[in-house]
Amino acid sequence: MTSVSQALLISTNESCAGLLQCMHDLLLSNSSALGLQTRKDFNDFKQMSTLYGNGAPRLLGPALLQLRVNATFKTTFEAIDPNNDSISFSLVKPIPAGAFITLNGQFTWTMQDPGPMQLVLQVNDQLSGSIFIPTLQVCKCASGGTCDYSIVIESYFEGKYQVVGCICPLGFSGTFCSSQSKPCQGEPCFPDVPCLNQKTGSQYTCSTCPAGTVASGMDGEKCFLYDLCLPPYPFPCHDNAECIRSNTSYTCRCRLGFTGDGKNCSDINECQSLYACPNAKFECINSPGSYRCSCLYKGVEDSQCGNSANPPGWNIFNCTVNWQTRNIASLQEFSKQQEKKVSCV
Repeated sequence: MTSVSQALLISTNESCAGLLQCMHDLLLSNSSALGLQTRKDFNDFKQMSTLYGNGAPRLLGPALLQLRVNATFKTTFEAIDPNNDSISFSLVKPIPAGAFITLNGQFTWTMQDPGPMQLVLQVNDQLSGSIFIPTLQVCKCASGGTCDYSIVIESYFEGKYQVVGCICPLGFSGTFCSSQSKPCQGEPCFPDVPCLNQKTGSQYTCSTCPAGTVASGMDGEKCFLYDLCLPPYPFPCHDNAECIRSNTSYTCRCRLGFTGDGKNCSDINECQSLYACPNAKFECINSPGSYRCSCLYKGVEDSQCGNSANPPGWNIFNCTVNWQTRNIASLQEFSKQQEKKVSCV
């Protein structure tokens, strides 16, 4: 560098733009082309070192956006850069209508078109960038329906665009609550009673019950015959009585085996009658509304009791007195003999 003139140094410095390696090669070879090639190679190497030594920024999220049609969604996207370079955000075309993001990641979207689509974001530093596609969960509920983001009913773009379910308010139905309920379709009224849907809610109105019937609860929904013995009227008689309808009134009558006025019924003890059982070989056992005759002989069926022989050891005597002509004294005697296991034959 000291062996050349000052003028040549100034000229070489201008040609090499101050790059020392370029000046050395130019002066040693006395070739401007070689010096300029050194300058180009040096600058290319520096640029490649900077480029390949740079780490691209990485977007952190949010990875899931829960959107509702015709409602404004807001969030902030975040990213990191391994070289701590300054970064900027942008949306990749085609940009969905209503979607917007600022350079620092402030995102807003008023979704108007609910058709399947993708949202693609890009984050850049000075040398490189990366893209990011979040998952979109879109709610299309109408009529005040509640979005149920736990239920996915449609899915597109390998799950990147999802349509979620709806919880419909009273009076509305359908996948997206767009259909007004028609409770009359379920025929809630009494047969042949007209049903009218209300304008709001899931209510309906039934016309009046047919002639000769009476309503229970809402008029026209449940209709009963005008019978004081039947619902919706409470049963007016005793539990052991039957109710007999007569025009607009009723009569209570105790059932067979009971006695009383129908309002109050008591059991008839048939065993108090001497004629309840065939003969004295039977024991009369009373029960509510009835009775039964049980053979006094052990091991003998009731059906064979009257024809059976007297068991050994019994004191046998003939009952020759007709049942209709027995006097009290003889009946008392029969009772005493029965206690002693004596049977009439």
